[in-house]
Amino acid sequence: TNNGRVKYMPLSKIPSTNTTSKPLIPFDDDNEYIVSVLELRDNSSDDIFIYTNDGLGKRISIDTLNKVLSVDAMGKFILSGHEVNGMFVLDSNKPLLVYVTRLGRLRVNQNKYLTAVKKFAEPKPIIKLSAQDDLISVFCASSEQSIVLNHVDGRVTTVNIDSLNVSTMSVEPTRPKHVPSVKVLRATLSTK
Repeated sequence: TNNGRVKYMPLSKIPSTNTTSKPLIPFDDDNEYIVSVLELRDNSSDDIFIYTNDGLGKRISIDTLNKVLSVDAMGKFILSGHEVNGMFVLDSNKPLLVYVTRLGRLRVNQNKYLTAVKKFAEPKPIIKLSAQDDLISVFCASSEQSIVLNHVDGRVTTVNIDSLNVSTMSVEPTRPKHVPSVKVLRATLSTK
């Protein structure tokens, strides 16, 4: 959820819509909502990456999460006190991490340098942002893919990942020359 709550449960324990109207995750308040849902393989040894709008994130191993068997269980706060924007499974076949900010700035890093931490560890800064900017998306990608940016004013821009420099973690994101200076509403990953 946006409040950093993670609930990890077998698909077989999720009731069909015909048998219950209970929410899958009981929320504490009206300000909590789901930001990501992942389907994971049995006995997966993959890692997931969780990131916030203020540029923090952490990589945790899926096998450190406790499987919840009860639909009524609340789930655990893995990253609390921050506004979580999303999470995804890190893909070893896609070696790059692409960061997209609200102001249309992008940065590309190698994902192999992300170190896994304990599930309740504090998140680490993953990108430097100006006070006016937010991190809206992070993707695991390959250089052959591209990012589609949907701007607030209705324009759509496509940026080829291979046109961006792969940088270090300390470098601030930059706006590619052909991306207009209009806030980005949504970013999606596509293939060429």
